[in-house]
Amino acid sequence: MWDKLTIKQRYAAAIGGMVLVLWVVWSFSLSNTVELYGKYQDQKAEIEKYQEMKVQLMRQKSKVEQHLSDLNQPEEESISDFQERILFRLTEELENRRARIAEFPNLHEEESKQLHVKTQHFILEGDYFELLEVLHHLENGPYMGSIASVHFYKKKNKRLRKVQLFMKVYVQEIA
Repeated sequence: MWDKLTIKQRYAAAIGGMVLVLWVVWSFSLSNTVELYGKYQDQKAEIEKYQEMKVQLMRQKSKVEQHLSDLNQPEEESISDFQERILFRLTEELENRRARIAEFPNLHEEESKQLHVKTQHFILEGDYFELLEVLHHLENGPYMGSIASVHFYKKKNKRLRKVQLFMKVYVQEIA
């Protein structure tokens, strides 16, 4: 029977047979594979979502534990907290300015009968107006202690061959 067909008929029969074979293969194996691959992708996305939720839950748990431990601790503030608060405010104010912290020595703490005085001094270097703006923001911003004294002075830098302006600030906290 195959011998009686012309070349065009043979090609048409071969193409028809290929289409029939592809349809059978698709219906029995490939359609299931594509469907299962879609389910796999959905489940993979869901697993990633749950893993991210697990990480967020762990973060929240640690934050809650930190808050609970903070609530259980006494209200006293340690020496470093006062320094950290001042340093945080300074770096926040100096971030976009042409001034810098030249010196930030240790905290001086003194106790008398009923008073507990913490004094921190620091030295800033920069232009006069920049230093005045920083001082204004430190005075009028969120409370970090009262500014007890401010002293401006200049020094000649022989290496750079220019005069530099410094501002020494004393901040006190009385409890």
